[in-house]
Amino acid sequence: MTEEKMNIYQKLLAITAEAEKIPKNGYNTFSKYHYVRAVDALGHIKKLLEKYNIHLSLSETECKRYRDGKNFHTEIKVTAKFINIEDPKDYHETTYYSVSADTLDKDIFKAKTNGLKYLFTQEFKLVTDDFVDTEQGGKHEEPEPEPITKEQTDEIEKLIKDTGADEAKFCMYLLNTYGTAKVEELNTENAVSAIMTLKAKLKAQGKK
Repeated sequence: MTEEKMNIYQKLLAITAEAEKIPKNGYNTFSKYHYVRAVDALGHIKKLLEKYNIHLSLSETECKRYRDGKNFHTEIKVTAKFINIEDPKDYHETTYYSVSADTLDKDIFKAKTNGLKYLFTQEFKLVTDDFVDTEQGGKHEEPEPEPITKEQTDEIEKLIKDTGADEAKFCMYLLNTYGTAKVEELNTENAVSAIMTLKAKLKAQGKK
């Protein structure tokens, strides 16, 4: 089949196949294997999109930004559309989320960049340095986050009442952000983030 006759999914599949040839310039000294660096993946995928006449359109549909002490946090929701230039009505669309933090003002930039890396690694089945195990202290795996505490659960419930937040919308926020709509299924790290989000809303309302 010639490239000109390919539909969008055939082209994306071709890119996935060629992505396997991206040089593995990264090396995990603990597990002794080579991997694709995220920075290399971005450049190579860009060239492959151009090769197969695919335009990538990114539309940011949601952006939340708040400050937690010294850290700035950004959460974005983006719709990505891979468009077949030879037939613009032929496209593949997907949605992804990205969260990032920074002590300065680079959290928005990091969220956008990390989101794009996530999109490429998921769409084209890549293993990059974003998925390599941490090697500090000779540990191969990071410990599992602790489940939410009763104190955190009580604080979230109180903040929901204090802010007047719609519980259904808050559950949807939890689902979209943390993968669960139930407060009691959050881990401690997610609970801290949810609490800071509610506190930021409370502050914006002029309440203590």
